[in-house]
Amino acid sequence: MADLFVVAEHRQGELRDITFEMLFKAGALCREHAHTLTAVLLGPKDSGFSAQLAEWADRVVAFEDDRLTVFDGDVYKAVLQRLIADHAPFLTLMGHTPWGMDLAPGLSVRTGCPLATDCVDILLEDDRPVVTRQIYSGKLFSRVTFKASDGYMVTVRPGAFLPSDERRPYAGEVIHET
Repeated sequence: MADLFVVAEHRQGELRDITFEMLFKAGALCREHAHTLTAVLLGPKDSGFSAQLAEWADRVVAFEDDRLTVFDGDVYKAVLQRLIADHAPFLTLMGHTPWGMDLAPGLSVRTGCPLATDCVDILLEDDRPVVTRQIYSGKLFSRVTFKASDGYMVTVRPGAFLPSDERRPYAGEVIHET
């Protein structure tokens, strides 16, 4: 059983919708393939974000410090690089947002995990992710597979996975890191 990481995004005191969209899709993949869903939070203290995320994941790894209130790509990459090295997740999801576009390429290089960006669907086949991307302004869909690796990274297009009321409720464990 492997971990699927979802990197939570927040802005102006709220979790962004892309976070819940990724958790919804990752939850479906985890149920289908018996993986563990882990939400990763880098955010301010006493925000309540970790409790919100615990309702959507098996586990929440929370780095809560007031210095993480505002996004800092270099700090986030350093923290995530260490976390990925320590836990070796099978798949790490980030939003294809300004945060994700800053984080994902550098993090991919630092960790050696292959990266696919701006994905609108994710499947798991033969122990590898298979993603769908739109090309030519959405006129064509491209199905992308990865070379063999211990871990993979994907950025998800906002709006690609809309949560429904039929999601499985979680009571995730919150692990506070420093």
